[in-house]
Amino acid sequence: MVAYRMRDDVDGIFRSVAEYIIGDGADNRYWTTNWTGNGCFAWRWPILYSYVGHSRLSVAQAMVNHRWVRDLQGSLFNEALGDFFQLWDEVHDVALQPNADAIRLKLTGDGQFSAASAY
Repeated sequence: MVAYRMRDDVDGIFRSVAEYIIGDGADNRYWTTNWTGNGCFAWRWPILYSYVGHSRLSVAQAMVNHRWVRDLQGSLFNEALGDFFQLWDEVHDVALQPNADAIRLKLTGDGQFSAASAY
């Protein structure tokens, strides 16, 4: 249990210093990566995310024919339905690019990790 919490802490620290740059969407998770720059969907809309099964969809997979909608299980109640429409508005016009996804670190000027930047 302690190892799990430590991994969550490390993930949280990394997410706070990382900027995800979406290209083809193949390397980032739709629900749990901050790929829009506004926060990951699981954190922003936890009630809506509670309707998602154990999804591991990439952004690319989720965007094809709105596959992310099929991740939602059960009937959405009022607040979840409102969250759904907010999410729909945010992603329905997203166009993926042919280049690969990238991660840029906010702590350095060039966005690259180095041992010195970690300190």
